[in-house]
Amino acid sequence: GGGGGGGGGGGGAATAAAYPAAALVADTSYAGAVIPLAELGFLPWHQGVALAGSKAASCAQLSALATDPAAGFRAPPGAVLPFGTMEAAAAAAGVDQRFNFLIDALESVRGNVAETAGVCAELQELVRQLRPSDEAAAGIAATFTATPGCRIMVRSSGNAEDLAGLSAAGLYDSISNVDPARPEVVGAAVAAVWASLYTTRAVGSRAAAGVGQRGAAMAILAQQMVVPEVSFILMTRHPLTNDADVAYAELALGHGETLASGAVRGTPWRLSMDKRRPGSTTVHTFSSFSAALVPDEEGNGALQSTAVDSAGHWLTVDEGARCQLAERLVWAGEAVEAALGQLDGHVSPLAQDIEGCLTPDGALWVVQARPQP
Repeated sequence: GGGGGGGGGGGGAATAAAYPAAALVADTSYAGAVIPLAELGFLPWHQGVALAGSKAASCAQLSALATDPAAGFRAPPGAVLPFGTMEAAAAAAGVDQRFNFLIDALESVRGNVAETAGVCAELQELVRQLRPSDEAAAGIAATFTATPGCRIMVRSSGNAEDLAGLSAAGLYDSISNVDPARPEVVGAAVAAVWASLYTTRAVGSRAAAGVGQRGAAMAILAQQMVVPEVSFILMTRHPLTNDADVAYAELALGHGETLASGAVRGTPWRLSMDKRRPGSTTVHTFSSFSAALVPDEEGNGALQSTAVDSAGHWLTVDEGARCQLAERLVWAGEAVEAALGQLDGHVSPLAQDIEGCLTPDGALWVVQARPQP
């Protein structure tokens, strides 16, 4: 089952207008399978979105794009557990009737904060006990055998996130630093991400956008973790001035969570980059972060804080290297915008909000991209 739900709410109407085919589609025909990211990338865009959501589909497209050396970036390998896999796990555990009852209950208690919180808590508790099949866990492990000892990110890819009219950035959980060879760790991480579909905040955001709870689906994106020297968020259109000729980036040492979570106090490097004059860069702030988040050695999903010297880093002290990185960021941003920004028939490409990093070997990685809000 998929589709359905919706109606009402100005947000829902705006979403439908911007991305009609992607509004709330869930093709569950591959439920329980493990789809390699590269394979998903070779499917037509709408088919990939229908199977695993726009985040997984865009990461798959990035994987395909990164195979071209002219793109100027790499993309991490990975695999997807498509829509319907969570529901199949509920059926396998014999709790599908209770699961469906609770989802229907979300609609019937809509508007009642206390009752919604109670239903959400029970749903999350139920979903956290679910596990993907042994075959699926083995399929995820097999995806990463080429890089023994690597760690993976277990991430959400919902059918009600990353749409042009309904960005659910930060709504759903991602679990970092997971050892793909440990099925119990992978299974618990997958269940935690599934469960984040039913936080009160996620349920409330869908209700506000006029999106039915029954139609909301969650796929899982498992991707190799890149251990970065510098993480960045890149906007291909300047978010403050709305100038399409100027890109904007925020950068920090260590893992991207340093930027995304707000858990570490301080300011990032903030750069504006003139696309018409590659390398032309304005620095608004230098990083004051004295700590960075890095994966701990255990591979158990945790990040640890480590002391860093942002003031002595080349991004602060070496203008030439900083401008060179800015030029590479602009180049990669243009490639991503050209490839992903027109997938839904938009005549001029949609500006992209891009997350990525630079590794100590100097490689530039793009981890994800979504339409800029």
